[in-house]
Formats: sequence, structure tokens, C-alpha cells
Amino acid sequence: MLSKPSVLIVDKSADSREVLKTALQRRGIAILEASGASQGLALARTHKPQVIVLDLEISNGGPQKVCDDFAEDLDDESPTLVVIGNAQIPSRGAGGHSADQVVAKPYHYGPLIRKIEQLVQ
Repeated sequence: MLSKPSVLIVDKSADSREVLKTALQRRGIAILEASGASQGLALARTHKPQVIVLDLEISNGGPQKVCDDFAEDLDDESPTLVVIGNAQIPSRGAGGHSADQVVAKPYHYGPLIRKIEQLVQ
């Protein structure tokens, strides 16, 4: 487990990961990175980040399946911030596995970074 606030960024785009990583590291947040869902799940299980930024375009299993896989595999202690394209992902409800936070694409990095900062506090 990481000692300072930590965020796992799961995104197939190295450029997107780098922008978020740089901005969040400047704010004293430890960053883990993965380019795919299985790598992201492995890192999340091992390091237990406070926030998972998950770009749902990383898998062809469908956005709901990716959310469900992360929710079922991880403790409820890890909030999941989902960045999506045109897919509709419901918030976690009674008995449902899904997203704690949903940010639609296209998004601006400023509001996304502020949202992540709120979640790690």
C-alpha cells in the first residue's frame, strides 16, 4: 500500500496518462499507470490506490463489464472515477457494480484533476 495519496490511471493513451500523471504528481499524489484493464486490476489489487481513473475504451468487453470487473475484484474502499466516451454507465446503486464518479468525454483536464484531488482528500 502506498503511503501518500495514490491514483491509478488506466488508459491506453500514453499521452493522456502522462498529462494526468504530471499534473497529479505536482500535487503530491503518487501515480500508478496501466495501459489495459488486466494490468490495472493487478496494480489495484497490489497497491490499493485511493482513486482509479479508468478510461473505458481500454477493453472490448463493454464499459459495464469493465466497471463490474473492477468493482467485483476490489474492496469498496477504492473509489473509481470513470472517464467514458458515448457509453452510459450508471452510478453505484443498491447492489449495483458501477462507477462512483462518471466524467463524459470529451473532458477538460482541469475539472478532472480537481475531481481527483477531492477524492483523495
